[in-house]
Amino acid sequence: MSVLVSITLKIFVLMAAGFFAAHFKIMDEAVKRGLSEMLIYIFLPANLFVSSQADFSIKQMIGIGYTIVFTLVYYAIVISLCYFGSCPFFKDKTKSGMFSLLIAFANTGFIGMSIIRETVAGSGLLYAAVYNCIFDVVYFSIGVMLLQSEKEKISIYAIMKNVIIWIAIAAIILYVIPYRFPVVLTETVDVLGGCMLPVSMMIIGAELYTIKPDEVLKDKVAYITSFFRMILVPAITLVVLVLLHVEKSLAMTMVLLTAMPSGSLNVIIGRKYDADVKYAATTIMQNTIIMLLTLPAFIYLCERFLINS
Repeated sequence: MSVLVSITLKIFVLMAAGFFAAHFKIMDEAVKRGLSEMLIYIFLPANLFVSSQADFSIKQMIGIGYTIVFTLVYYAIVISLCYFGSCPFFKDKTKSGMFSLLIAFANTGFIGMSIIRETVAGSGLLYAAVYNCIFDVVYFSIGVMLLQSEKEKISIYAIMKNVIIWIAIAAIILYVIPYRFPVVLTETVDVLGGCMLPVSMMIIGAELYTIKPDEVLKDKVAYITSFFRMILVPAITLVVLVLLHVEKSLAMTMVLLTAMPSGSLNVIIGRKYDADVKYAATTIMQNTIIMLLTLPAFIYLCERFLINS
């Protein structure tokens, strides 16, 4: 329970700090944009570098293989069920597409990686990096196709220019090779990586300050989407991994990544393809608020039911 209480308290305090920073005009759009860039280009690489310096083990390499299989199966099932299941209810193809994207693709980048650092760390960060690699490839290929009104070519360039893919590949290479950097360097970089959770949660808090409560509370479709994204998908994931007796650090990483709120990338891509951006933005904000209740619950369930092996 100590981990649960600690992470919950940290989230509340840090998000409150971001909320009030936005209220007092300390954290404006320019500051949020700059901090987001630092998360991607400084704090995330720092965390992956530290995780790559752990002692090599065949067990973790097998875990990376399982991560690839799990992530591919997860996206294949969730995207198929959401898209084909929602098509009869939405007249607009892009609405079905956005519904599917919001459920399938969570904010597994800076929010997900931040939570994994605090709860799993070590091998969990490597597994999360691999997960995010596959996220990017699937999102910018199949994901984007769900919003296209006509047949368009998949942009390989859009996939390969994503920095997270290359950071993750570099981390895996550093992990596999026998050389390890001096401890003093690793410890120093680890201090830098520790900024990830505070900064990411403060950005979320600042974003929450900008929302209009009535819009978030009145959108019925957003509630349905949030139920799938924040409760049903991670709950099914947890049950399946418990039944399969998957090792704790790997299973917990997968469950918590599927318990993240919908990714903000959905709004950006939705705007590009003239999808329902308001619905996407409302759902993401609703998810993020719900996360304050569901994330501690899933951390507790992971600690309670997952077994080290």
